[in-house]
Amino acid sequence: MCNLRWMSVALAFGLSGSAMAEESLVCVPNFSVGYDFDAKTNTWHPTNFDITGERHTLHRKSGRMSWSTVGGPSQIDLGCTEWDANGFMKCGQGITVNRKRLRYLSAFTFGYATNEPDGEDTPMMEIGTCSVHKSY
Repeated sequence: MCNLRWMSVALAFGLSGSAMAEESLVCVPNFSVGYDFDAKTNTWHPTNFDITGERHTLHRKSGRMSWSTVGGPSQIDLGCTEWDANGFMKCGQGITVNRKRLRYLSAFTFGYATNEPDGEDTPMMEIGTCSVHKSY
């Protein structure tokens, strides 16, 4: 009964079901490339990273947008900006999401020019596509 009442109020104010839905994105990497350190030869070399099973979600969490990674080697949860006027959102220190084209680019630039031992982190760039999911 409460849902019916809410729908009546929403329709009275001109809101459609999609306007009431909370939109989230599920993003899948297409390619992940970067540099890896070979401890045996003490050299860096280009590489392709295994992205099998990795997924990202862009969703509202505790009142703000959040980028989460699941199914990969690292489980992360990063805060994001809101969508800008051009349909872009920034998450963490290197993720850009394009809402209009449903694409993302993720860049991790740490690991080469640092004071940490070589191989602790490896620089990488990942690109992928997203799909829209709505929850009510």
